[in-house]
Amino acid sequence: MPILNSSSILNEARKKGFAVGAFSANNMELVKVIAETAEEEKAPIILMVTEEYLLKAGLSFVVALFRVAGREASVPVAIHLDHARSFEVIEKCLQSGFTSVMYEASELEFEQNILATKKVCTMAHPFGASVEGELGKLPAGEAELSDEEWRDYLTNSDQVEEFVARTGVAALSVSIGNRHEVLHKHSVLNLGLLERISEKVSIPLTLHGCVSIPDTMVRESIRRGIVQVNAAIEYRRAFLNETRRYLNENPIEHDFLRAFRPGVETVKEIVRQKIRLYMWGELPDVR
Repeated sequence: MPILNSSSILNEARKKGFAVGAFSANNMELVKVIAETAEEEKAPIILMVTEEYLLKAGLSFVVALFRVAGREASVPVAIHLDHARSFEVIEKCLQSGFTSVMYEASELEFEQNILATKKVCTMAHPFGASVEGELGKLPAGEAELSDEEWRDYLTNSDQVEEFVARTGVAALSVSIGNRHEVLHKHSVLNLGLLERISEKVSIPLTLHGCVSIPDTMVRESIRRGIVQVNAAIEYRRAFLNETRRYLNENPIEHDFLRAFRPGVETVKEIVRQKIRLYMWGELPDVR
């Protein structure tokens, strides 16, 4: 089916009360298994790649993989550039067929964030692409933060309405206690803050840094307005661990497909679990 922008998928999901999985896919094996699993689960998905990886792998290579996966899928698929910072890269991605972009300007002051994000929306809209903005910052690592330190990171609910109105973003990434690169402890989400944000804006809200968030809390965040949940670290790590295990047990293996198969099968089950965790309601009718 035609590749869609993420806005059309997320808005329908928001109406029906479930969330869509946004899955980072960095090679052919991951792109293929994520798309296959979405088809098996009859679930819409967002295939995404970070700007950092895109520059390493090559735009044309990644776009080719994503477009084949999206066009051959029988479920709604969007192609998303995640954590973009370069206007030049964004422009090239839009010209190449990306249907969605997440622009990361949260490190800027509020007014500068608005102006930069609005520029990206102006770039994206002629292509029919949607833009995800970010308000609030996500800390990285596992260091304990005091309540005062957290205030420097959390999304300011008093700013969200103005940010959305002035930028034209179709989705908003929020900081509510989620954090990047936490592997060994649980993150605790500020669900009250999420509710206040949801009351201020009607666009879909997105949740990044989910590896350390318990499933029950992910579900509660979906109940309170999260419509897109990003995933990456768990299945990437599982893929590499299974590949290492297989190669240790089969040191003279030379066939890539055989070497990757255990990792691919593990990724499939993790992605399946994620989709089932995020889905609330019936499959959206998006055409």
